[in-house]
Amino acid sequence: MPAAAQTIREEKVYGRQAWVMENDVIRVALLRGGGHIAEVRLLANDPAKNVNPMRVPHYPTIEPYQYNPAVHDAIYGDDPHRWLSAGYMGHLLCFPFYGPPSSPEEVAAGLGNHGEAPIVEWKQLGVERRPGSVTLRYGAR
Repeated sequence: MPAAAQTIREEKVYGRQAWVMENDVIRVALLRGGGHIAEVRLLANDPAKNVNPMRVPHYPTIEPYQYNPAVHDAIYGDDPHRWLSAGYMGHLLCFPFYGPPSSPEEVAAGLGNHGEAPIVEWKQLGVERRPGSVTLRYGAR
């Protein structure tokens, strides 16, 4: 049986900018805002097998790097968790620390829960294609 064709493209996933990788078997979506893994699903006609197990919030999310306190504090609050709440979806990377900021100085510097990785803009660094696979490299500063 021939290997399924692998694709990678940019599209909106749950209203957010994402890179989507898929073949005939599986679909994976990675968010530009925060780098979250927003979707991992089997591509099947059976709805019981085509379920995204990742967290999809019951409220709308935004690109966290576009957070504007004057607009978004009324929606997401004004505590250090606001940036993460605004953009968190799926599975996230906690970096460089886990949990809330440890001092008022860190909060004043704009650090929120779980560090900067889940709230900054991630960029595509490269795509590597090989027979039977595709690899997306992405990262954030």
